[in-house]
Amino acid sequence: MKAIVVNTFDSILVASFTFMWKVLKKFDPRPLQTHFAMRDPANCIELHRVFSLPKEDAGNSTCRLGNNRMRSENNPNGLVSRGELVKIKNPANGKFVVLYASGAGSYRIPGDGVAMDYDAKVALGITKQEEVDLLVGPAGVSDREYFLMYLDSDKGSRSARALGWYIFIGGLMLPLWTSLFAGIGNFIGRMF
Repeated sequence: MKAIVVNTFDSILVASFTFMWKVLKKFDPRPLQTHFAMRDPANCIELHRVFSLPKEDAGNSTCRLGNNRMRSENNPNGLVSRGELVKIKNPANGKFVVLYASGAGSYRIPGDGVAMDYDAKVALGITKQEEVDLLVGPAGVSDREYFLMYLDSDKGSRSARALGWYIFIGGLMLPLWTSLFAGIGNFIGRMF
């Protein structure tokens, strides 16, 4: 009798871990975050020309905007400050990227242009040097969270945010799980 109860308890324990993992996977925040991140950027402008980033900037999640688009002491009405996240959306296909903004510096980028690396162009669905209509604006809270959780080049940042989400959901489930096993333990204790 005792072996049957122990086997049953082990089966219930394994089944509860399986159930808990399935629940955690159901609460994956990506679909919800993607929904909010796909919105057009607030206070956006339309840019029409896309250029390639210089090799030293490629792969750093950076884009370069014309200097007249950058906020500074001389231009307090600029779109964003250097180092801030900017959202670039291609309304033709709904694709978007979130990148850190930099000024043109010594590179010649016109006011209606943006320079980005190959990966960002592919993510936006831009395959060649062509004129497009891109919406560019400061990244909102949902855009920043989406970038830091899924697109950031720092793997540690992405992992930490995912782990934090799973710990949060697990923390909500822990009282239920503890109550369930306390009840099972009481049931086994009464049987013997």
